[in-house]
Order: sequence, then C-alpha cells, then structure tokens
Amino acid sequence: MKCLFCDEKHEQRFYAMLAQDKTCSGDRERESMFFILSGNQELYEHRSLIYNYQTHRLRQNSLNKLDYMCSSSKKLLRLSLHLYNSCNLSELTPYSLLNNLDSENLNLALNGMLLRFS
Repeated sequence: MKCLFCDEKHEQRFYAMLAQDKTCSGDRERESMFFILSGNQELYEHRSLIYNYQTHRLRQNSLNKLDYMCSSSKKLLRLSLHLYNSCNLSELTPYSLLNNLDSENLNLALNGMLLRFS
C-alpha cells in the first residue's frame, strides 16, 4: 500500500522515526503508530514521551503524561497506541476515536489504519 502522507514534512518525519527505531520492514504495528505520530505536530513534538527508541517500547503512562493535549491529539494518540499493541481501553470505539476530528486528522487516522491492516 502506498502511504498517503499529509505533506513532505510528514513523510520525512515518518521515515526518520523508522530509521531512529531501526524498525524492521513490514512491522505494520510500529509503522502505523509512527505514521500517526509523525503526521500530527503535537504528537510528533512529544514522541520521546510516548516511545523509547533505546528499548523499542512504549513509555508507561504516556496517555496520562500527555493529558493536557488537545482532544484531537489525544484521540490520535489512543488510536496509534491501539494500532501498535491492541490495548484494551474501554473508551476505544470507532466513534469515540474518529468523532469530531477535523478533515486533516481524520485522513491521518484513516490512513494509519489502512497502513496497519494492509
């Protein structure tokens, strides 16, 4: 599947995150998470609070640490974490994650899901 990046900066940040993590080709879980994180400015700026590149793992309690973010960023973060490890959060429904996202963030979320499941 060809990724539908928001812009050139999104594409550059995505590939930089993959390179920094040394993500294996075909690791759809990480790719979809990095796709969403790199496409949202607020999430990208806080990527080191979300993911530890040295241990190749999510940081604990990143949702709680970033609770001050705007609602769209929080929804995208929840979605990216769910695509990465299928966490079982009761508030994760398609409606709750996609409702009220602006068109740019909705496209980012949908393309992240396509990347994960393609």
